Amino acid sequence: MENFDIQERIEQYLSGALSKVEKEAVEAQMATDPAFRAEVELHRQLQAEFEDPKKLQLRDLMREITQTAPKPNLFERFKWPLVVLLILLFGWAGWTWFTLTSEPVPNTPKQEIIPPQTPASEPVATQDTPTIATEQQERPIAMANPADFAINRAFEDHVGGNLRATNGAAELATPRIGADLKLYNGKVTLFFKGTVGASSDTQRFPLLLKIYTNQPNAEPVFTLNPNISSESRATSQWAFVLSAKLSMKPGLYYFTIERQEDGYLVYTGKFTVGAK
Repeated sequence: MENFDIQERIEQYLSGALSKVEKEAVEAQMATDPAFRAEVELHRQLQAEFEDPKKLQLRDLMREITQTAPKPNLFERFKWPLVVLLILLFGWAGWTWFTLTSEPVPNTPKQEIIPPQTPASEPVATQDTPTIATEQQERPIAMANPADFAINRAFEDHVGGNLRATNGAAELATPRIGADLKLYNGKVTLFFKGTVGASSDTQRFPLLLKIYTNQPNAEPVFTLNPNISSESRATSQWAFVLSAKLSMKPGLYYFTIERQEDGYLVYTGKFTVGAK
């Protein structure tokens, strides 16, 4: 039953029948769940296949041809070739039997059977025998460096808030502060969603999201552009969202949200990768 509900929700998402909140929930799950994202993509491809009018027309034409074409009488077509083939097979079998029974059996000289020589057993390696390492031997798995999870005080004191003023401060729905993200084949799926104070400055200055390692005075390892989607005049807030799959190693990471043109800092957050 649960699988049927998932299939139905995917179909409603692709057909545009979901509400805004439900649509955002599906997109959030796609960003964090590779299996669910693959299922949505499969439904999208199947829907595209069945909606192609040319393919539907070709399918109907082939169905009409197979239904109206007369069925061939296979027995009448291959009756005489089968008769000829059977005659040839019986003739060959009779000739072979006559040849084998008429020829004398030659005297086969007896052969002396020499038993195979057993090779000398190889010496068994003892504890004193050195072993040679090969590429097939299992190599140790690299462990995370504890230093990569140490806090950075320059960022830590400002996590969860803005640095300069209340004007333009941001709030994040995801990821939560200190969230631990999982690695899949050396990559991490990041999904940022939140709001930022709506003003003419926010509209004129697009946002930048910068990701840093925990090392002191480090330069940003990634610089991304969140998409500002809509404005809520009731709350004076702009909604923004960002999804990305990045190659990262285990460790502690900090990120900032700032205005692109003037570097006005509105939020500082952090998350870990592969801590568990």
